[in-house]
Amino acid sequence: LGISNLLCGAEDFYETSTNMAVLNNVDHAELRYNPQFGSAFGDCANRMPLLPTEFAEAQRDHPILFAEQPDAGLIAVALLGLESGENLHFDGRNWGDAYIPALHRRGPFALQVQKDASGAAQDLLIDVDLNDARLGNDEGFPLFKPHGGNSEMLDLISSTLLTIFEGSEITAPFTDMLNELGLLVPAAIDVDLGDGRSIEIRDHMIIDAAAFQSLTASQLKQLNDAGFLVPTVHAMASVANIQRLIDRKTRGAAGA
Repeated sequence: LGISNLLCGAEDFYETSTNMAVLNNVDHAELRYNPQFGSAFGDCANRMPLLPTEFAEAQRDHPILFAEQPDAGLIAVALLGLESGENLHFDGRNWGDAYIPALHRRGPFALQVQKDASGAAQDLLIDVDLNDARLGNDEGFPLFKPHGGNSEMLDLISSTLLTIFEGSEITAPFTDMLNELGLLVPAAIDVDLGDGRSIEIRDHMIIDAAAFQSLTASQLKQLNDAGFLVPTVHAMASVANIQRLIDRKTRGAAGA
C-alpha cells in the first residue's frame, strides 16, 4: 500500500534516502531505534492509510474513510486533519494518546515476504532503512539483546509489520465486497470555521449506515463468513469521529 503521496513534505525523505538491508543480529547487533515524531517523518499528514486489521483500535480516535490511490487502488484511510499538512492529533512533538496507523508506526522497517514455488508466503524477513535518522548505535532502544535475541522493541516492530502483512492481504477482497454490497457512498464533509473560511473534503467514501441496515440475512452472513463484518461495523461507527475532528479544528481556530 502506497504512503508517500499522503505525507506532508516528507516525500523526498521516503523516496530518496532508502538504504534497505535485511535486519539481522550479526550485522546489526548494536543497532538502536529511537522513535521520533516530526514533519520530516510525515506526522503532519492529514490522512494515512489504514488496514482492516487495525480498525478496532483506529475507530476509537479517527474517522475511517475510503479513497482511491493511484498506487494501491481503493484503500481505507484515517482522516487526521481537515487541511493539507494538518494532523489535529499531532502537536509538533507527539500524537497525544491518539492511535497511530500501522503503516506509519512501522517507521523505517518493512516486511520482506519470501514465497515458495506456488506463490505462498514461506518466510518473513524484516528490512530496515539504514539511512533513517532514527537509527544509530548510540541512542534509542536496542533491536537485539546482548546474546542475539530479539528485544522488546523489535518484538513490537514485528507485531506492527504482521498487522500490515495480514491487513494488506485482505484489503482488496474487503473493499471489493463493500462495493459489491453497495455499502460505500460518497462522503461530503463541509466545515464552516466561523471566520469566513470554509473547508470541503471530497473524493472520499464512507460506509452508509442505511445501506448496511438494508442488508439481507444472507448478505450479512457473506460479510461474516469472509471475516469482514466486524471491520465493516467499526468503519461505519467511526464516521461519528468526523464531528469530533471538526470540533477539534474549530476550537483551535477560535483560539488562534
